[in-house]
Amino acid sequence: MMALGRVYQLEGKHIEAIPYHEGAIALNPSLAQGHYNLGAALTFSGKAGEAISCLETAIRLSPRDPWTAHFMARLSEAHLFTGRLDDAVAWGRKARQQTGPWAWTARLGLVSALGHLGQLDDARTALEEMRGKRPDVSLSFVRTHFPIENDADRESLLDGLRKAGLPE
Repeated sequence: MMALGRVYQLEGKHIEAIPYHEGAIALNPSLAQGHYNLGAALTFSGKAGEAISCLETAIRLSPRDPWTAHFMARLSEAHLFTGRLDDAVAWGRKARQQTGPWAWTARLGLVSALGHLGQLDDARTALEEMRGKRPDVSLSFVRTHFPIENDADRESLLDGLRKAGLPE
């Protein structure tokens, strides 16, 4: 079930993925990756408020998971999309501490929230770290490779990134 949900998510069809992730959790309530996938699908489909508890559960169930940075990054974005910018920054900083050299997406929520808060020095530092992981990242790249179904949430993310100095 979870694999089919991930396929939908990779196609940017987060709403369609939700019942599959819910089914996986029903079969195994201790499956941290299931809670993460459900939280990510909710975050990217415009239901970020519902995603927060799923993502917190994933972190609680598997605090040393190799995907912990992603759990925390999605939690940062969920807080960003619900307007809790200070929480978005806090979780984004935690995600940044957990990442390897490949995890450019773990910094998106942090950079955007800092941009929205007008903390531009910190935003630019985090942006440069992100660009060090993915030099070709731009607003256009995020639009294409980070499929968020909810228009308002996507624009909020992009607006914060723009304020932080990410080029088009």
